[in-house]
Amino acid sequence: MKSIIATVALALTIPFISTASYAADAPAKKPTLGECSAKTKGMSKDDASKFKSECMKGGTTEVAKADAAKSETAPAKKPTLGECASQTKGMSKDEASKFKSECMKGGKTDVAKTDAAATPAKKPTLGECASKTKGMSKDEASKFKSECMKGKA
Repeated sequence: MKSIIATVALALTIPFISTASYAADAPAKKPTLGECSAKTKGMSKDDASKFKSECMKGGTTEVAKADAAKSETAPAKKPTLGECASQTKGMSKDEASKFKSECMKGGKTDVAKTDAAATPAKKPTLGECASKTKGMSKDEASKFKSECMKGKA
């Protein structure tokens, strides 16, 4: 009876032993796109693409890492349209357009900022002018709002 139990136990463990030895002999699992992509943070678009390509092949990624290290010493990335547009507050439409054009090219934005700073302050709204007319007669308030809207008051 003991020999039957030992035989059955041995028969049940053989498949697990052979599977474990097969798994040890199997080649390493290739990384997923998500795993490769997670390692590309901070890389330029081209470097990240090269890195992911090498990574997905399961090849050495040292070449891609070296390329990424080179790009870290490269000049800063160009700003996005949103970043450029957010700096155009208070500019006229033409000035803002020129500024965004230069900004998107990675050109000198300091010049455009100083030009924008040199422009006169924006004209007040009717509500802002009307709020200053308390205590004036209708005619005085009307004249004041007219001058205020022209930026003279």
